[in-house]
Parts: sequence; structure tokens; C-alpha cells
Amino acid sequence: MSQRTIILLFTALVLLIVTGFVTAWYLLFAGNASTSGGETSNPFNFLTLQDSPTPIAEPEEEVEPPIEEPASTEPNRLRLITQDPTAAITATSTPQGVTARYISRSNGHIFEIPLDNEGEAIRLSNTTSFRLQEADWLPNANNIVIRFLDESLEKVDTYLGYLDNTLSTASSTESSLSGTYLDMDTSATAVSRTGNKIAYVANTPAGTGIYTANADGTSKTLAYISPIKGWLLQWVRGDTLALTTKPSGTAPGFMYFLGIKSGALERIIPGTFGLTTSVSPAGDYILYSESVEGELRTYAYNKSSRKTLLLPIATLPEKCAWSVVQAGIAYCGVPDALPDTQYPDAWYMGLVQFRDRLWRIDATSGGATLLEIPGPIAENGIDIVNMSLSKDEKFLVFRNRTDDSAWAYSLSGL
Repeated sequence: MSQRTIILLFTALVLLIVTGFVTAWYLLFAGNASTSGGETSNPFNFLTLQDSPTPIAEPEEEVEPPIEEPASTEPNRLRLITQDPTAAITATSTPQGVTARYISRSNGHIFEIPLDNEGEAIRLSNTTSFRLQEADWLPNANNIVIRFLDESLEKVDTYLGYLDNTLSTASSTESSLSGTYLDMDTSATAVSRTGNKIAYVANTPAGTGIYTANADGTSKTLAYISPIKGWLLQWVRGDTLALTTKPSGTAPGFMYFLGIKSGALERIIPGTFGLTTSVSPAGDYILYSESVEGELRTYAYNKSSRKTLLLPIATLPEKCAWSVVQAGIAYCGVPDALPDTQYPDAWYMGLVQFRDRLWRIDATSGGATLLEIPGPIAENGIDIVNMSLSKDEKFLVFRNRTDDSAWAYSLSGL
């Protein structure tokens, strides 16, 4: 057999083997290469981006705290108290019923309006003061802490005022606002829940001083000296203050409980960026917010169990008010949208404004209930601040940070 014949036979044998292999592969696998839509997939894509040689388990579904349906659809629960700019509002009980008491930002006059009926506002004091920055009513709604710029517009003075009924006359039932100035340059204040004490932060040669005093400014006592200048105060209970560093989303913040008599500090919340806080009346629950890469998160912390719950809503705790009757329950203004920015800095500087909805928060379970979506009565939205509850907890009162208007919300029947 010649060499040429051998080559031809070998080539024919190779072709026969290849043809047999291709035919067998087609018969075995062609039926699995079609899709349900009738298209043919690429038979050479044995491993694509959508496939994996081994199965990947799906992540477990997160169990989130419940968000309940709106508690009520009754109209007219939300009420505009006054469109005039106010510096502070509170709810109080009088012989005539539950009323809202507020102080005008423009001139310092004090007014009162019934909440359980549609009565007109009456003026309680015509004592005039200007350049009001902020104010805080004491629980008796008769004493008030007022902070306003002095005539130089460079210093903030703190005035401890009270409604002086002894100055009423036969022709007028109006009171005068009497009081005294704190003799120190204060940067923050807080009032006790009993209403007979105040606390404030003031600079001293030795550092930042935390002081307490009677509501009229007497019996001043130094409770603590700190090297940190920026403290915000809350009076928790008895002889306990909550101290929170002034917040910024670019720096970690801390919160402590300070024993007024002992001077002992207890760290409650460690370094948390953008930390703002609100402590329950008994000091057992704390709402706090955190800024994480521009995202705002809100938590409920149980001091006894040391457990933290991530809430299903995101808000700043200074938009909340705690119930005294129901442990762990708070009412909060919650933004319906959060623009992408640095919190809480942008809100404090007035760079963003919120359109809040009203929610009830259960810090014990982490649940939330939507109470109110402001309708046409607040067509421009309400950026809720300075919220408080009436003593019978039938009404919420608060201000709109955008225009300082004052509002009330009825909780009766909820």
C-alpha cells in the first residue's frame, strides 16, 4: 500500500470520527437547548453571568417592626392655632378646660386659646420684648424660659419669666410678664418635669459648667464642670440630667446621664455620627438618630435591657414628645421624604425643610402607627418642632419650623 493511500485512509477515518461525535452530541443535547419562547440559546455558553456552578442561598428576609394602618381617618383632628409666628407653645388645663398657651415671636405677648372648643384666643400678657430666639414653657405653663438677642445682636440673654397676676386691674384681666435674667452667658437650658427647677450650660474660667437653679433663678448650684463646650440638656427625672454633645453628621456624638447631686457620669450612647436624642420621662427609653453616609436612621434604645431597635421610620428625635401615661409611647413628626444631604446639619442650618406626617412610636416593640397626613389645611407642609402633650394626653401641640405657626392635634378616641 502506497504512502498516498495510507494518508487518504487516515484522513477519511478522522472525518468519520468527528462526524460521528457531532451527530451524537446533537442527538443528546439539542432537545435541551431551546427556551420556552422558541428561541435557541447559545450551545457553547456552558457558564454565563446568570448561571452559577453551585447554588447561592437567598438572604434571609429581614423581620421589620410593624407599620400599622392610620389609626383614624376622622377629619379636623389637625387644627391651626395661629398663623402668627410663635416662639413656644404648650397645652395646659384651666377651669375653662384644656387650652394652648403660646408666646409671640414678634413682640413677646402671651396668648391662650381653648382646645376643646372653637373659642377665640385671648391675650394674657402684653409685656413687649423683641428679638426672641427660643423659649421653653415650664410644666405649670405659668413660668417660661426665654432666650433672645441683646441690643448688640451678638449675645443671647436668658430670661426667667412668669405671669404675674397680681398686676391685673379692675378694667383688665391681663397679666404682666415679670422675672429675672440669668447672670451668666448660657448656651442651653432645660426645665425639670416638676416645673420648679431649671438647668443650664454656661462658660466658666475652669471650663463648661452645668448648673441647676430654682425656676426664679435662685439657689444656683454647680453640678458639673466639663472640658467640652457644646452640650444639649434634657431633664430626665429627679436629680438626673441627660447630656448630649451638639450633633453633626461629620463627627461622633455621645450621650451621658449626669447625677446632679453626685456629679457622676454614666455613658448611655457611645460615639454615633449625627447623634440627636430624646429621653422618655422615666429615663428608661431613648429615641436617637444616626447619620450613616448621608442616610438618617432612627432607633429606640431600652436602657434596662440595653437592646436597640431600628425603627421603620426615619426622623430627628427633637420632633417627638413622650407620653407620661403610656410607657414607651412617643408621638413624632416624620418627614415624608429625606433629601440626600448631611443630617442633621442641613436641617439645623435651614438648608432643608420637611413635610412631616404624624406618627405614634412604640419604643417597646419598635412599631409605628401613622396618625395624620396633613391635608389642605397645611398645603405647604408642617416641619414639626416644640411638640408637647396636654396633661390628659388628649391633645398634641407643636410649631411649624418653616413659618413658626402654631398647631394642635386631637388624640381623643385614638
